[in-house]
Amino acid sequence: MLANLIINLFVALTIGQSFSGPGEIILPAKAAAPAAAEESAQNEAVKNVSENLTGEPTSEGTIRTPERINLESKSLGVKITAQSVVVVDGATGKVLYQNNDSAVRSIASITKLITVLVFLDNNPGWDKEIIFNEEDKSEGSTDYLYVGESVKVRDLFYLSLMMSNNSATTALVRSTGLGRSEFVSLMNKKAEEFGMADTRFVDIVGFDDFNISTARDIAKLASVAFANSDIREATTPERYTIHTLNTNRYFYIYNTNYLLTSFLNEGDYRVAAGKTGYTNAAGYCLATEIEKNGAGNIITVVLGSDSLDNRFQDTKALAYWVFSNYEWR
Repeated sequence: MLANLIINLFVALTIGQSFSGPGEIILPAKAAAPAAAEESAQNEAVKNVSENLTGEPTSEGTIRTPERINLESKSLGVKITAQSVVVVDGATGKVLYQNNDSAVRSIASITKLITVLVFLDNNPGWDKEIIFNEEDKSEGSTDYLYVGESVKVRDLFYLSLMMSNNSATTALVRSTGLGRSEFVSLMNKKAEEFGMADTRFVDIVGFDDFNISTARDIAKLASVAFANSDIREATTPERYTIHTLNTNRYFYIYNTNYLLTSFLNEGDYRVAAGKTGYTNAAGYCLATEIEKNGAGNIITVVLGSDSLDNRFQDTKALAYWVFSNYEWR
């Protein structure tokens, strides 16, 4: 409760709004501006999810849309541990399930989704060699690279998304030639473009508790990030090999998203993309895109689950409930 109170006060003071007490925060509505260089799929994702999550109508054309079935069922949803959740249709942005989705919370390493989007705008080249240095070593991170070792930018990208490694992300940001404060400004600018009105970033990795957002805003971010093929490819392997160029060391890294070995990645289901996060203030967090043959694809966001395992159980329960109670027509 104290942590949430401090976060609310910080945001109120930062944006010049009145502080309304625990759990309530007044943020200015911001109109989404068009991103200048986004791919068409990403532009469509921003448009669809932003419009639906703000209650505006969308032109769905021939897109199959989810319609509620089992209307006679008295089910009100699912029992979960997460403090804030939302599930949206990936094609239209239609909200299929939500609970407390506008609560402002710390988001931990979910932050890295917008970090890598800004990186991709400034990518120096996947094969560029980066020497890991002392300044890259970051709090909240186990270092898989030794100071002085060199790797390709692509390996830092995979370490950042698969292992959520803060030090690798710091080196990845450094590879762009941008300073950290300038990079954070670009993160906030991009969040504004996506219509993430209740979101603020103060660091590049998500270790700072004042990186804040809502489940609703994270759904907007995830819809854009998961439409990017580089991000999809880097968030779905169960295992990846890192190669240090100057010491010729090879080692495996493993994905922190355990849904990849669950029923949601078997048979008719597929985990198309995902990102985990955890700090004491944020709790256990997960944003995921899940596809089901014969149905559609959904984006699930769970913030503040009470354990590592339960963020995955919460997501599985939400996905199963949605696919059981909606039909794509």
